[in-house]
Amino acid sequence: MGIEPTLIHPVDVIIKQSIDSESSFRTDAREPVRRLRRATERNLKAQVVWRQSENPAASFTGVLENSLGYLLFKLKDLAALNVTLMRGDKIIKIDKLAYELFITQLMPAGHYPDQNGATLLKAFFADREPT
Repeated sequence: MGIEPTLIHPVDVIIKQSIDSESSFRTDAREPVRRLRRATERNLKAQVVWRQSENPAASFTGVLENSLGYLLFKLKDLAALNVTLMRGDKIIKIDKLAYELFITQLMPAGHYPDQNGATLLKAFFADREPT
């Protein structure tokens, strides 16, 4: 095997993974209500790339602040910890700062011929919970 890609300036990231729990039924609205539980916290190493961070914008409902970017993980590290990231997982800490960010999209990356497929995972995040 060839040389594996490395993360640039990896930092500790704490993620609370989502666990679907039973849903209840609201009789007044005649619809099921899904309740989401959060699992124990997972401490992972990742490279952070900020695309947009807390740039305030005016709207009719008040000031909106957006945080957008992605975390880059080594698939080998995730497999060693038996972690499978999913859309909706909550990022609560990046390095020493607390956040309330949610994974909105996952994309494999780092495809090298001598590595038999993807070696990295991009976890895009936003400051809103995906629906």
